[in-house]
Amino acid sequence: MNLVLTTRMLLTLTLLGLALAHGPGVFRAENPRVRLEAGQAYVYAALVNQENKAVKVIAADSPVAQRVELRQGNKVIQTLEVPARGRLELKRGGYTLVLLKLSRSLEPGDLVPILLRLDDGDVFAVLAEVRR
Repeated sequence: MNLVLTTRMLLTLTLLGLALAHGPGVFRAENPRVRLEAGQAYVYAALVNQENKAVKVIAADSPVAQRVELRQGNKVIQTLEVPARGRLELKRGGYTLVLLKLSRSLEPGDLVPILLRLDDGDVFAVLAEVRR
């Protein structure tokens, strides 16, 4: 088994453990992906909340970026709120995450780990694929 495959498997297992900290299927990211546009990397997904209370994302981190911004359009915001028993679409022109000052170049097919820090202290992990 090559080093890249082993690293990906370890990363996936670690991310799965972090995601389960909030409860399996209670909070999840559907179709997470990274798009490279105009020299920046944007994270798109549908954040789904099955809890009876809103979930607030207050920060995000990724090992491939020096900084990750939460945005609504071009405006930097402090939180992304996923309503109780609802969803929040991260999409172009709306809410999104922006990976800034990338530590390496990203190519289609690369997997990008992203940690979402929630207001209750939990950390939710997402593994997003770079797409064209």
